[in-house]
Amino acid sequence: LLNLNESDIIQPHHYEDLGKMLNVRVSFTDKYNEEETHFLTCNNPYFQMIQRAINKNINIREEYDLNEHDRKDIYWPTLKHIDLNLQEYKKKNHLLDFNDLITQAVESNKIPRFKAIFIDEAQDLSPLQWKLYDKLKEHCDDMCLAGDDDQAIFAWAGADVNRFIKEPANEKA
Repeated sequence: LLNLNESDIIQPHHYEDLGKMLNVRVSFTDKYNEEETHFLTCNNPYFQMIQRAINKNINIREEYDLNEHDRKDIYWPTLKHIDLNLQEYKKKNHLLDFNDLITQAVESNKIPRFKAIFIDEAQDLSPLQWKLYDKLKEHCDDMCLAGDDDQAIFAWAGADVNRFIKEPANEKA
């Protein structure tokens, strides 16, 4: 849809390079399999907070001001500095992250028509992902959401379980 390939997508080594430039420790591991992965977020609280703000569709200052972090671990001037450098690094190197892909898809006029779309684990969609859902719903004959609000586990990443609960639907057990 976006005419991208893997080299257009920011990889763990990019975050690690940026971390070295900024003197910030960054590493990527799959905490369940104890191996390096290209699909999970990094373990640095600054990068995690930046991604959480994007997921929630708010700016980093708003996320910081929610006080859902340990103020001994994250300082506003450092967070702002890292965010500015991350945006510049991605721009300079023509890179996109997962959230950029969602944003571009939402802003795109290229979304095709679908007969049906099935979204599983919908209780863990973030506000940014809900924006994509809304866009896809406009291009779909039949939309099916599956999930269980009692199993919502991604609040730490910005998931909006209340949107799932309030989404108008015909419930089926």
